[in-house]
Amino acid sequence: MRVYAWLMVIVYPVGINAMYLGLLLRHRATINPREPSVTKALLIRQSNPSVQYFGFIYRYYTPKFFFFEVVDSARRLLLGGLFVFYSEANDALNCWWPSLSNPDPDPKPNPKPSPSPKP
Repeated sequence: MRVYAWLMVIVYPVGINAMYLGLLLRHRATINPREPSVTKALLIRQSNPSVQYFGFIYRYYTPKFFFFEVVDSARRLLLGGLFVFYSEANDALNCWWPSLSNPDPDPKPNPKPSPSPKP
């Protein structure tokens, strides 16, 4: 049972990302059509039914960056894995690792309130 568990620890992070990458690279001409306009490329990509079944992998990325789901998945796995391996380190380091997972650490401030009209 222990051997099976270690095998799955390797198969899941490596295998899922390899499968995603294989699907994306096999269909890259359809997912990333060579069009000068991003809007036209998106329309071509969305109108092709042969790649819709795995659209959840590339849907949130522009055609030029269709493979970024694999990059983002690897980033999340590394952050989670590093947190586990360094869990016996000091608390400051344990609190710092999760902050790396936020892609926009400086959220946009609220606009200044408009001045209230004087009575």
